[in-house]
Amino acid sequence: MPKKKQMKKLPVLISYAMLRKLDEEQLETLLTNPSLDILVDSGAFTVHTRGHVIDIEEYGDFLLEWGEHLWGAFTLDVIGDPVETWKNHKQLLEWGCEPIPIFTPGMKCKDIDRMFESSSIVGIGGIQNKIWKRGTPALLQYLKKVNEWADGRNIHLLGVTKQEILRAFKPFSCDASNWTMGWRFGVLNIYLGNGRWEIVESDRLSGRSQKRVGVLSRETLNKLIKPLAVAGYVVEDLFNNDNWTYRTGYQHIAMPVASFSWIQYIREFYERFGVKIFLVINPLNVSTDILLKCLEAFTSKEESSPATGLFK
Repeated sequence: MPKKKQMKKLPVLISYAMLRKLDEEQLETLLTNPSLDILVDSGAFTVHTRGHVIDIEEYGDFLLEWGEHLWGAFTLDVIGDPVETWKNHKQLLEWGCEPIPIFTPGMKCKDIDRMFESSSIVGIGGIQNKIWKRGTPALLQYLKKVNEWADGRNIHLLGVTKQEILRAFKPFSCDASNWTMGWRFGVLNIYLGNGRWEIVESDRLSGRSQKRVGVLSRETLNKLIKPLAVAGYVVEDLFNNDNWTYRTGYQHIAMPVASFSWIQYIREFYERFGVKIFLVINPLNVSTDILLKCLEAFTSKEESSPATGLFK
């Protein structure tokens, strides 16, 4: 029987647009954390939406200084301009950086071949903004074509986390920002194991959803006992509206519950399918501190009582 892949570090994706706001000490603490595999995004899209750009020399200096501590870093893309993006990529290479190139809709097979000449992995971007809007059939057709062009080489699907897609195409890696939905929108995804999730919504939300805490069946609530206990909660805590707020003296229940759920999920998914899922984090947000504390607690528990289980 082949040996299972094991994830020794938690994969996280961090935007340079956020990292540049940290001081030197904060940067060193985060980027040298031995429990993390850190993938950096240039943050070009983030600042583009605010009418700004990332300075390529500053980004290059950052990569040269901290590159040895990173799992990887994407090239500095120019939104909507693949020609300028490629120029940036070549410039970073000339400076001695090792950026991951980004393939976007409209490019051809020869383009992805050229990218693999300078990197062992290529990011597949533009999926959320351009392809997904056309519907699932168009998305599947596009990914099938890109997968054929990659021809077994490593690709990272930017912003793609749908389980069915990851199982079907098995990219080398991808990234997920939807793990933060619980405290952003009051919609909590709780992982039950074996690839199964339960969605729970705060009673504070308006509407008549069947996923609201107040209308969940006893059978559903019983399923939540174990995953909630891992994060230090009981089912009754879901009914306390104070646990769904940021009020002083209360910690939003979604933060630790989602953290534990996603840590378990991405480890299991990697073991079963070999796909590395990077959690998108904001180092300026308290959720990152909670995630790291949960990771430490999860790892300690795992070492004393190894996890069993998983996708069948």
